[in-house]
Amino acid sequence: MKGRLDVAAPDLARFGAVAGFALKGEATLKADIEGTPRSNRFTAKIDALANRFATGVAPVDGLYGGKLTLAGGARLDADGGFGFTDLRVTGPNASARIDGAATPKLADLTALITIPELSKADKRATGRGEIAAHVTGTLSLPDATAKISIRDAALLGRPVPRLDVHADATNLRGALDARVSLDGEIDRKPARGSLHFARPAAGGAVLDGVDVSIGSVSAQGGVALDAANFAVGQFAIHARDLDDLSPLALQKLSGGIDADVTLTHADVRQDAAIKANGQRIEAFGVGLDKLAADLVLIDVYRRPVIAGSLAVDEARIGGEKISRARLNAKGGVDASDITLTATARGLNLDARATVVPADPIRIEITKFDATRGRSRIGLAGPATVVIKDGGADLRNLSLSLSGGRLTIEGRVGSKLDLKAIARAVPLSAADILAPDLGLSGSVDGEATIAGPLAAPTGAYRFKIAKLAAPQMRTIGLPLIDVDATGRFEGARTTLEATIAAGQAGRLKITGSAPLAAEGALDLAIKGNLDAGLANRSMSAAGRRLTGSVAVDGRLGGTAQQPQAYGSITLSNGSLQDAILGIRLDAIRARLIAQGDRATIESASATTRNGGSITAGGSIRLDPTGGFPGDIRIRGQNAELMQSALATVVLGLDLDISGPLARYPRIGGRVDINSLDIAIPDRLPGSLQPLPGTRHIGPTPTAAARLAIAAKSRRGRGAPAFDAALDLTIAVPGQIRVRGRGLDAQLGGNLRLTGTLAQPKPVGAFNLVRGRLNILTSELDLTRANLTFAGDLSPQLDFLATTQAGGASVSIAIMGDPADPQFMFRSSPDLPQDEILSRLLFGAPSGQLSPTQALTLAQAAAIYSGGNDALEGLRRSLGLGAATNSNNPLNKFLGDRINLGVHTGATPAQTGVGMSVTIYKQLKAKGAIDATGGASVGAGAEYEW
Repeated sequence: MKGRLDVAAPDLARFGAVAGFALKGEATLKADIEGTPRSNRFTAKIDALANRFATGVAPVDGLYGGKLTLAGGARLDADGGFGFTDLRVTGPNASARIDGAATPKLADLTALITIPELSKADKRATGRGEIAAHVTGTLSLPDATAKISIRDAALLGRPVPRLDVHADATNLRGALDARVSLDGEIDRKPARGSLHFARPAAGGAVLDGVDVSIGSVSAQGGVALDAANFAVGQFAIHARDLDDLSPLALQKLSGGIDADVTLTHADVRQDAAIKANGQRIEAFGVGLDKLAADLVLIDVYRRPVIAGSLAVDEARIGGEKISRARLNAKGGVDASDITLTATARGLNLDARATVVPADPIRIEITKFDATRGRSRIGLAGPATVVIKDGGADLRNLSLSLSGGRLTIEGRVGSKLDLKAIARAVPLSAADILAPDLGLSGSVDGEATIAGPLAAPTGAYRFKIAKLAAPQMRTIGLPLIDVDATGRFEGARTTLEATIAAGQAGRLKITGSAPLAAEGALDLAIKGNLDAGLANRSMSAAGRRLTGSVAVDGRLGGTAQQPQAYGSITLSNGSLQDAILGIRLDAIRARLIAQGDRATIESASATTRNGGSITAGGSIRLDPTGGFPGDIRIRGQNAELMQSALATVVLGLDLDISGPLARYPRIGGRVDINSLDIAIPDRLPGSLQPLPGTRHIGPTPTAAARLAIAAKSRRGRGAPAFDAALDLTIAVPGQIRVRGRGLDAQLGGNLRLTGTLAQPKPVGAFNLVRGRLNILTSELDLTRANLTFAGDLSPQLDFLATTQAGGASVSIAIMGDPADPQFMFRSSPDLPQDEILSRLLFGAPSGQLSPTQALTLAQAAAIYSGGNDALEGLRRSLGLGAATNSNNPLNKFLGDRINLGVHTGATPAQTGVGMSVTIYKQLKAKGAIDATGGASVGAGAEYEW
């Protein structure tokens, strides 16, 4: 036979189950093959390529992921031998070569793996690595030598200039005998060692001659295990500082430990003695402040006797903290009395048991109390565990759980025969083991389980009454009742359950599910829910939702990758927002699920004015990917707001795509068909503060509160959700602003980019026409532009004109809204205070009453960049904007006293002056400027 083989694999994931890895990528293989099938003799010249290759194993993918090539020759002989001719596997960051053959007569096979940069396999390592192996002997009795070398390396940032591990092994396929040695330097400390491992032909294993030292850590000893699993030997570890092992472990270790384990065997008796002391140990996610163990175990397999103690302080395991744990055992010929006490995160455990070395072995539990706060799990009465035939019989095991009871009877082992009964067990009892669950309600039920552990059979039934969880309370869900039955059928269980939420609706779940994490789900879900369920969480914001939700679906796939099928239909829905004035009626929606994708088959609603909103699209059911999808929203003449502040009618053409639950893109167009804004005399208290508002000159109490709020915002980090924006906002209709003397119509366009958290508007809104009434003056708005250049704060450019007090007055407002610039001009040309006087009161400043003069001074200070100090003075004196005829202060001052104001470029040039006529042309004068300076004098005036 002679030919050419061409194979194309566009998706390597299909071979993942066979390979045992999460393969990814695509591959092609070409091979020139020659051979004789009848004699099972073949030779092949191989040329293969894989792109985007991955195995799911991080170090392998770091070395060989991406582009991988395989090239060289391979052969299979008729006598079972095999060989390779310069067969090379080459990845982006490593290469492997194998050459030679192994036959029944002779084996001579070499392999070499070269890693130029170790950081590609693990970021915690640098340097060069090499693995070399040489197989000799014969195919049936192969021997081998191997060497692992590291040069010019750093592991976890510690220097490792040289490290070698050498192994010599004989009879790899039979009675293996191997010797391993270590030589090198780690973090400027010597690393030396050797050991011997053998697998005798009679069975068992031998590990002896262990003598390894790395810095302050050393291990010596050995152990022999015979074919009957009896062990003899002694092993000792002494570590003054476990940090010396951190480079090899590639993670930080600390603390010290001394441990000695002795194993002895006589006849059919296995004995063990353990002594250990440790301080401040941190290793592999486990922490211990103190460890002290001194235990003796006699006749472990047949009639165990236990004596000694174990003490642990401040243990940290898997995120849980055990403050204190003590085990004490008093062993005797007839029994061993064992006590266990522990304290962990408010959990107090007190247990006592007696181990009776009879045949069979009995463990008599006399006390078990676990308490946390008001919750308690306790033994209702003495219980017995009988160890026999590789399993355990549970007798009279009854637990009291915060007033409820759980009883378990039967056998546990490779075969099961159990019965469990729960009566009025409060779900709050789970807080003993997981204090943050916060469940409430109670459960009643029973279950029987029999048969092999891997494939049990049996039945169960349980009821949960008034179930509530913190998450349910947060969103306002009502109490839930669950009634479920089912059967255990091998590796699966059937389920028939009803979930009732009072008047809010009911769901029924039927089907089957795997008992293990792997296996296919097959569950049908049907029922009806009241959309008003959401009102419990929405009502606080003034929103209300109505409608009926029908669920008719099926859940398939696996627990890790679920697949949903069926539909969810919302009908007769409505949404109201009393604060924003939003009202949507006739809401209808239908969501279709097909595997890992959900499609919005239809979604529509009508608005108050008869407009419409529709939506469509699809979402992939991928939580880890943030539920990626594409949604289209269209709106025609849709009145989306009607309130005392604004009424808006929009046209919508929006597209939302990407990971919808994380960072989608929102693009499209919003047309403002009409927007009527009413400026009220007083804003409602429900409005939120404007973004970017700064508190100037806060009191000490307010400053402390602001500091707390700022610290809370800093600790919050980035929001879990944001969205990229690419929107065009156009005004084909009109924007009309009315109220408090203003009547204006605007138009324009805006481009909105950036994100929801940091939007960047670019564009402008421009005046079409407008008018503004201020007191007795009516101003024509001849120019009004709001220009956005990437910031939410626009640039202002306003110009208004009017006729006031015999002059033509123009007012310009320009710059940033946070610091606007006011400019007043007139024809004929007048001083600023004269312009303001004619604008505000329609008269020259010399004709103003004292009260009006104070008001003028206030306005002049404000518009020339000063603060509103005169406003405080006016209020403290009880002055209003009244005319001279009806203001009581004017009558009190009389006609011999005259108040005046003057404004200037500096505070010293701005102030209030008073003139008192003493006799005809003789007058006394005084003045106070804005800096607090005062002056007084006398003079005479003559006019001609």
